[in-house]
Amino acid sequence: MAKKEKVKKGFGMYLFLFLLFVACLFVIWVIAMMFLPQRVILGLQYYSYNTQLPVENTTDNGLNLNFANTKKIVINSNSSNVLIQKADVEKDRVLFVNKSFGFATGKDNVKHSHEIKYFDNTLTINVTEPQGFLKLSDNTQVIIQLPLTSEYNFQNTEFVVSTESGSVVVGNTTAKDVDTKLNIEKLSVSTQSGNIRLTENLDSNFNSLFLSTKNGRCTVDNPTLSSASLKLVTENGSFSLKDLKNSTGGIIEANLGNGKLKAASITGSLSLVCKDAEVNVDTITKDLIGNNMKDIINRSKLSVGKVGGNISLPYLKDSNLTINEVGGEANIESTGGNIVIGSETKGLTKTSYIKTKKGNINVKISDDTIVKHNFATESGDISITYLKEPNSTTNILSSSGDVKLYVKSGYKFKLIMKDYAGKLYDKTSNKINIEFVTDNLTNPLLVNGYTGDTKLVDISTNGNITAKLI
Repeated sequence: MAKKEKVKKGFGMYLFLFLLFVACLFVIWVIAMMFLPQRVILGLQYYSYNTQLPVENTTDNGLNLNFANTKKIVINSNSSNVLIQKADVEKDRVLFVNKSFGFATGKDNVKHSHEIKYFDNTLTINVTEPQGFLKLSDNTQVIIQLPLTSEYNFQNTEFVVSTESGSVVVGNTTAKDVDTKLNIEKLSVSTQSGNIRLTENLDSNFNSLFLSTKNGRCTVDNPTLSSASLKLVTENGSFSLKDLKNSTGGIIEANLGNGKLKAASITGSLSLVCKDAEVNVDTITKDLIGNNMKDIINRSKLSVGKVGGNISLPYLKDSNLTINEVGGEANIESTGGNIVIGSETKGLTKTSYIKTKKGNINVKISDDTIVKHNFATESGDISITYLKEPNSTTNILSSSGDVKLYVKSGYKFKLIMKDYAGKLYDKTSNKINIEFVTDNLTNPLLVNGYTGDTKLVDISTNGNITAKLI
């Protein structure tokens, strides 16, 4: 046993020494690469940069950069952050910053290069960043620098910026002694995982604005963002805005995928395409539109304080919808999810058609003209509250769900109660509970002696029917 123990100890000692030797070789290897950057050693290389390169000329023909004579500036990068701002410089220039370092294979291109070409009033800037499997620092920047003294603020220039992981900041982030506000005519920004920020030192009025981030965040510091053409696109990212305005009163497009949109107000109509998104908007001055049947709004959560115009959402799936006030008509159809419309003081005033299969419908009505309301669900419950005396024909249809009706004392209308097949319930049916009638229940019921057929509430359900006073 003693010999076996000695053998085990000896083997363990040799194994430890071998591993220590391997570790030392690895440390020596890593140190050698770090002391010889961009040198391939045993198939790997280390790269390290700390450079700032100001460029005032194009790389193809050496022309001086002149942003005032440039109609369009196109910037393409992979991981570089892009900044567009005014700076304490003497001439228009592009500053390339490279403070990246990391490890790469021998086949990876670890050079940092750029090209600036000018053709047909368009300045194109292409950047190639170091590529590696272990990027310890990915700090590279492309900074468009306009002199603080320049009277030109890009008011006749279009920017098209495209990055992968790099973020984009448009406008100065810190205050200067002079006015640094940029006035860009058109702006198009696309990132994959990078973030987008529009600062306060950027005029909020554009002729065209396109903001797209696949997985990043887009934030706007301006109180108001306005454009004649405005589109937001994301897959899993988010937009955080204050007031969003279509300067012509037209449509603002939002293709959100599974992302988020938060805004205080939207001036114009919002055309919505999304899947499992979250939308939270205080006010939409015109219409809320979701008419794209190819991209059904799947499991979204939509919350709007006020829609000044019409609602057209005929392709909801299992989404929850909450809207406090609707100025126009409502056309909503869903396979599931709950639909809540109206507040304590304001309800539907125009024609409405609201249908869902499994979800519940909770609606308040305050119309004062003769219109029509249609509410239908297969298995969900329907709750209707009249904030004013009914002035419309309201049809309520539910296969198996319960129907609850809330009215104030003194309202006059005609109430018809039927099963799902259309047969009138007997006045003694246990399916009916009319709390504001103590005796002489009839079906149809002429509430408070109403005569006529225009103020009509027609209920068909196999569930229970309850009518209460509020």
